[in-house]
Amino acid sequence: MLYNSLVELVISAGVIGTHEHLVYDGDEWRWSNIVPPGCLLWGFDHHRDLREAAAALRIDVPDFKNTSWGKAQMYVQDDLSDVKWRFCMPFLMWKSVVTEIVDQLWRHFTDESNRYYISTLLRNREIACQLQRPIIREATVRNYCIGASGSVRQNLEKFLPDSSGYAPRSFYSFCRTITGRMTIINGPNILTMKKESRKIIESRYIGGKIVEIDLQSAEPRVALALFGKTIDGDVYSRVMKDVNVEISREAAKIATLSAIYGASHHALKSRLPNGLDSIRVLEEVKDYFGVRHLESMLKEQHSENGCTFNTHGRKIFSDSPSVNHLIQSSTVDISHDVFELLIEALRDHQIKFCPLYLIHDAILLDVDGDDLNKLRDICEKGFVSHVVKTNFPVKVKEIN
Repeated sequence: MLYNSLVELVISAGVIGTHEHLVYDGDEWRWSNIVPPGCLLWGFDHHRDLREAAAALRIDVPDFKNTSWGKAQMYVQDDLSDVKWRFCMPFLMWKSVVTEIVDQLWRHFTDESNRYYISTLLRNREIACQLQRPIIREATVRNYCIGASGSVRQNLEKFLPDSSGYAPRSFYSFCRTITGRMTIINGPNILTMKKESRKIIESRYIGGKIVEIDLQSAEPRVALALFGKTIDGDVYSRVMKDVNVEISREAAKIATLSAIYGASHHALKSRLPNGLDSIRVLEEVKDYFGVRHLESMLKEQHSENGCTFNTHGRKIFSDSPSVNHLIQSSTVDISHDVFELLIEALRDHQIKFCPLYLIHDAILLDVDGDDLNKLRDICEKGFVSHVVKTNFPVKVKEIN
């Protein structure tokens, strides 16, 4: 068991139908109107809330809606979010449901094998919660909407600012995909916006800039880190030089992505010189990235546990183990290692900035123009993930 004497679990009063929140420390319940800092939460609009984590772990946590009293209550009212269950059903039945909720959550989230979900996942959610609403150029949005297709136009319109000039907030999820790859579940979707459309964002600082900072060749570098390798400089140029066949950088890039994503040799074939075997090239690159070794490791993990694990301990539930899933999932958490270090460094150097959006392995920042060169200096050497002990170079690009 993990942290039993250190962690407290707080169940929202709204979830269990009481006037106060329930606080549990592993031994005793107590009631409180105040949420103690650093607790694990259930039923709160907060980055430390565990509902997404429970969904990712496939935990079926009981609720009152599925009791006979809950089903009866639905005949009286559609919205059950504010029902005082403690006072509208027999006490012993209410207590039984509450006890089951607490026991389920405590058992799963104090399990050492689920440590990821109360550490790294909550860290990722905290970074997403720090994002600020951007200032939007309304006229530019409307210009982009002219002639745009239906779905593109609809998403652009979601960025239209309110009377204060700011876009609505975007809400991220890290648990709607097998790998934890981020999605936006409400609000404007920067993830599906065309890169050129990002010019709708305007700095809040006089002379400020909107910049994108992204990990360079993130997934190939993660794949190499999994096999104990690291590359300084351009990954694809290094692959081009190191494999035992003569290929161009473009072919090396396609072969690399095919190797780690599990694609066939067909896309590679047209980019190779005549007479060069695309199957052989792909196999050479797979050997370089240790794909066979990773496949063997994942099969063993899946056989023993019914799932595989990424670099940070996230469980990947799939019918069959996948190197692609491992790399994609690990890249999510390694990217957040970098985002965390970047934000800390900017604050330590008193850079004036606001984080605006996460875009998979990139982060969009609004930066004071006077601090832009300082930001470039901070990013020059890249950032080392404390988990895989590998440096990840980043690229700073001005959006406008």
